[in-house]
Amino acid sequence: MLLQNNFLLAIPQVKNDYFSSSLILICEHSDQGAVGFVINKPSNILLNELLTQTNLGINRDLLENRILSGGPVATNQCFIIHSEDFLCKSSKIVTENVYLTNGWEALEAISAGRGPKKFEIVLGYAGWGSGQLEDEIARNVWLTVQAKNEILFDTNYGQRLKMAGHELGINLDLLSNIAGHG
Repeated sequence: MLLQNNFLLAIPQVKNDYFSSSLILICEHSDQGAVGFVINKPSNILLNELLTQTNLGINRDLLENRILSGGPVATNQCFIIHSEDFLCKSSKIVTENVYLTNGWEALEAISAGRGPKKFEIVLGYAGWGSGQLEDEIARNVWLTVQAKNEILFDTNYGQRLKMAGHELGINLDLLSNIAGHG
């Protein structure tokens, strides 16, 4: 089971944990492990604050954009999940129309208004070692569903988890907070 370009949905019993109520986009998954980004938890940092801190110009079209808290690993590292209309040397394909880029070139382009039309900037990531994610899924810690660009780029942060649940045909608010196997 390879989960690249899938969403992980935290089930209700994942409480008082970093991943409580999280929706994660899996960008890489192999026998060696997995890497993903929480895409529904905005940080307190505005995009233009980040651009200013890195000595880049403010993009007045993006005054309300927030940086996402992407995960508990490498929280000072910046990643850009974006549409296929912008590519640079560090861009890595997630799907035919979603890329992952970490690099100065992408931030410069966003600052100058030459970046991707659709994007999310995240600080940090979530990572799993070999077999760890598969074990968590087998223990019913996560639900999985094919990722949708509409949820990733066009749905507000507070509705993303709910919309991913709807893709599975479920209302997460109605799930029991007790895990089990049927």
